[in-house]
Formats: sequence, C-alpha cells, structure tokens
Amino acid sequence: MKTIAALVIALVALAASAEPKRMVLESSTLSGIALPAASASVDSSPDTLSGEGGPARGSSQKSLANGLYMTGAFIYVINGNSVTVALDGITNDSSTRTSGTLRLELWASSTAPGRGQAFNGYKLAQSSLLDPLAPRFFYSNLSQTVSFGYPPDGTYWIVLVLTEFSPGSCPGNLDSYCQQDSFISFTTRTFGNPVPPSALENPQPGSYQSGVGLISGWSCQQSASVAVQVRGVMYPIQHGSNRSDTASICGTASTGFGLLVNYNSFGAGTHTAQLYVNGAPRGSPASFTVTTPAGEFATGLSRQVTVPNFPSNGRTTTLIWQQSQQNFAIQSVSP
Repeated sequence: MKTIAALVIALVALAASAEPKRMVLESSTLSGIALPAASASVDSSPDTLSGEGGPARGSSQKSLANGLYMTGAFIYVINGNSVTVALDGITNDSSTRTSGTLRLELWASSTAPGRGQAFNGYKLAQSSLLDPLAPRFFYSNLSQTVSFGYPPDGTYWIVLVLTEFSPGSCPGNLDSYCQQDSFISFTTRTFGNPVPPSALENPQPGSYQSGVGLISGWSCQQSASVAVQVRGVMYPIQHGSNRSDTASICGTASTGFGLLVNYNSFGAGTHTAQLYVNGAPRGSPASFTVTTPAGEFATGLSRQVTVPNFPSNGRTTTLIWQQSQQNFAIQSVSP
C-alpha cells in the first residue's frame, strides 16, 4: 500500500502501557512552519503564510465512535495548481480494531459543518494513501504537496477530512472512502470574485407546509441559474422577477425567484430545502415539516371553520377549504 509521497514511515515501539504507539512520518512539517503539539488545543486567530491559507480549528484528542480521529491542527498553503497540507496527527485509540487504509481530503464548503458531520461541498485535493493504523498506534507530523482544484467563485470554509477505506459503510461514496473526522478552518476564504448575496425565504426554517405554495427568495447574481434541492431532487426556478425591496442591496430589482409546488407531493414528515445558484449551494439548508391531510391531492372536500379571537380579541376569522390550493384560505374577518 502506498504511503504519502516522499515520507518515510518509522514505527517507534513504546513500552507496554496504555499510551498509543507512535507511527512517525519523518519528513515532519512544512518548511518554516511549526505545528502545535498533537495534544495541544488550538483556538486562536489564524496565522497566514504569504496570504495563503491558515490553520484549522484545532482540538485536543477526541475519541470518535470507531477510535479514529485527527489531533492538533492543520495548515494548507496554495501555490497555483498545487497545495501543501500539514497535519499534526491521526490516532487510532481502539484497543482491538485495525483501521482500513486512510486518506486525507481537502474540501470547500459554503456552510460551516460541525466536527465529523456530513456536509456538501467541493473536493479540492486528496493525499496519497496511508497504511492502516494498528490498535493504539498513531501517525504524527504529516505533510504532502498534491494537485489542487479550485471551487466555483465564492466564499467557503476549508475542511480537512480524514477518510477510511470501508466498503459498504458509505454506499453513496463510489470509492468506499468514508468520512471519519474533520477539521474546519478558523475563517472563510474567497475564491475568484465575491459572490453576490442571495436568500431562500420560503420555506422558512422550522416552518409547517401543506398544499399548494411557493418556494421563493432572491439572488443578486444576475443571469444566474437558480434551483432548490428537496429530498435529493433539484427543482430549477425562474430567476429575475421584480423585487423592489432588494434594489438597495443588489443595485437592481430583477432579483426574485419563485416556484409553485404542491408541498403534499414531498410526503409527510420533515424535509430540507437547499438553495443553489449557478450550481453552488448558498446559505444553510432550511428544514420544514409537511402534513398531508388527505394524500397528495384531495378532491370532493368541503369545510368552513371559524377561529375566535383572531387576529385579535373579539374578532372572528372564518376559514374555507379551497381544493385548488389544497388548503384553507381566509374567507372573512368580523367584526
């Protein structure tokens, strides 16, 4: 099995104890860059190297579910179409399990994922393979320069991901390398031109939806392709309708987008809607809950109900069922 290029692996046997044995990558750190000790907690303003990159949010040693985790911090330095990444260490603190082959991957994400959590983004680089770690062994002082691919123009968090070869554990990954841990950069980084702001306004996070309604919002990015993803399906949305309320932000009122949908067709339960502009995710996914009163499209129903003391005390609102909207609408408010 190949190891990280130009790095020599040396096993240093320690006395039989509870401490993990150390698997050292002798080339240690980037030239001129001193990384924190593997057990140190790193939580300060990021350093920079010739304006390129910065260390990740660090962590003291953290035992994840299967014993595999990264330690310390990482630094990345972009130079044209290559990037150099240095990481303090990788530990297998399981007392029985030998890991699969390991790999480090550098990603760009428009949202800040929690440590070890799944996220959407763009893979920028990946290391050569690291041999499996035996129980109570760890790698330290890893460093490698590899090819780098730029993401679409935009502002991203940089995420270093530790992946393990584990066939069957992550069926969505065709090469069977599954995420086991991740570190995230202290700050975001902008590639290319800054991306104009945009917002998904409907559905709102935490909202309740049923019947026929809108998926809508706005984007300052002109001539952009806009889509919203729900349940893994991408729904293209026409962009450019008049939104005078965004003119002061975007310099134009032609920013709105909207798509008429039957929320019942998504099925009952909690779903998420993620906005994409020109193929790139924008903002955080909005979680919403769908209730389907009588299937996807109920017919032949008729009902009128009153809601006392709404919208204020002493007033009554009358609601009437409207089949075309698959929902109740306000018929009247009195007095």
